[in-house]
Amino acid sequence: MVAPAPEPAPPAGYPSAPPVYYAPGYAPAYGPAQAPPGYYGIEAAPAEYSQPTYQALQGRQPGPGSHEHEGFYLHLGTGIGAGGASYKERIGGNVSSVRTRGIALTFDVGIGGRVVENFILHGNLTLTFYDVNKKVDGVEDNGYDAINSTLWMIGAGGTYYVMPHNLYFTLVLGTGGFTESRDYETFGLREVQINSSAGFASSLAIGKEWWVGRGEWGIGAAIKGMLAVSPISISNFDTTVTGHSVTLEFSATLN
Repeated sequence: MVAPAPEPAPPAGYPSAPPVYYAPGYAPAYGPAQAPPGYYGIEAAPAEYSQPTYQALQGRQPGPGSHEHEGFYLHLGTGIGAGGASYKERIGGNVSSVRTRGIALTFDVGIGGRVVENFILHGNLTLTFYDVNKKVDGVEDNGYDAINSTLWMIGAGGTYYVMPHNLYFTLVLGTGGFTESRDYETFGLREVQINSSAGFASSLAIGKEWWVGRGEWGIGAAIKGMLAVSPISISNFDTTVTGHSVTLEFSATLN
């Protein structure tokens, strides 16, 4: 059997295929040679800018302390509802029962801090304003141009959050009082102010908050009830006034 003739050598001076050089550690197992990062002036991308890291950053979770109830606490609330007061008053020599009712606007500020997980202690200042109608022994009293009342409370309380639903319960106990302004312009008297002494006051709120973004702020809504019982003197008649309100409160809380 005759062996095949060997391929002729290239003519003298014919350029042969240039050798392929690989940088150490960059020789591919398959396929054509690839230039290593940094080769021919191309800089390699830093590891922190790799695609998986970028995707992780886009879906990142809140950092430590975010969406948790800890540290400093600031609660700002305002609400609208109904309220009024009940007391005794001497009218024409007789002692009558007086009841006032009307629309109530409330404003509340609470400042404090976390004691244990999800439990906050704080001090509160609450003001409730009424534009009311007055009934004496169940009969409407229209002898005034306007009757406005104010219920105030200064106290200390606690708020407990039920997590992860972010429901909360707030109870505040303290001192409070009642002020009533009676407008008598029809009878030539501009205004008569009635002020109670400081007495007992409390409030209870049940609500829910929603976190805002990735920060420490939350917005919330709650049903809030307030009660104050204090001594008062009306036309030299000493009695006790009970003021109350039930409001729907909207709030912003930093915690």
